Amino acid sequence: MKTVLQSNRRALFVSLRLLGFILFCVVVLYVYELFPRFITLSVSLPRDDYRSQVWTYPTYSVIRPGRTRYFSWREFAVLSYESVPEKESRQSILDHFDKQLLMQGWIRSEYDPNSYANCYDEKIFAEAAFLRPSQDFSQDGFVMYKRKAGFSLISSKVSDEICLAVWKHWDNVPSTFNVVISTIKPSPFTWIVFRDELQALQ
Repeated sequence: MKTVLQSNRRALFVSLRLLGFILFCVVVLYVYELFPRFITLSVSLPRDDYRSQVWTYPTYSVIRPGRTRYFSWREFAVLSYESVPEKESRQSILDHFDKQLLMQGWIRSEYDPNSYANCYDEKIFAEAAFLRPSQDFSQDGFVMYKRKAGFSLISSKVSDEICLAVWKHWDNVPSTFNVVISTIKPSPFTWIVFRDELQALQ
């Protein structure tokens, strides 16, 4: 009888410790979820005809499309290349960012509108409402970058994205472009709960 009682107490103690650990993990995840963690980039603009290599002030947003939650950092600029043909100037912008982002561990995704993930969702990346994914910048459009390597469950690096959009500033003025670069990071809860859906988009 005494042995059974001791066994029951031990089982109850183990159960309480396990329940306490689970509760602790849930609280830690909740607290971690509360504080946004933005991916901020240090990328310069290519030099244009006016040498106006100036980004506007960066913006930081917490985006909630449905049940998910994303942290987005973005910058905007206008570049003008009146002395360079439009197709070449667009491509030079893309080449500039390809090179800079590659040095920081990012690689441009292959052209596939079906796998552009969050960059294709206008609720997350507003420019997707009027632009489409591009293989190159011979026309208005956007491209997506993913991390070259590395994975972390908590930081969700596997599903981090950069969206880069370039489109004409004025229809009747050639080679003057709006440029937007935006980073998108799912929150820890979004990554853990919707991980299968996020990975299916990669």
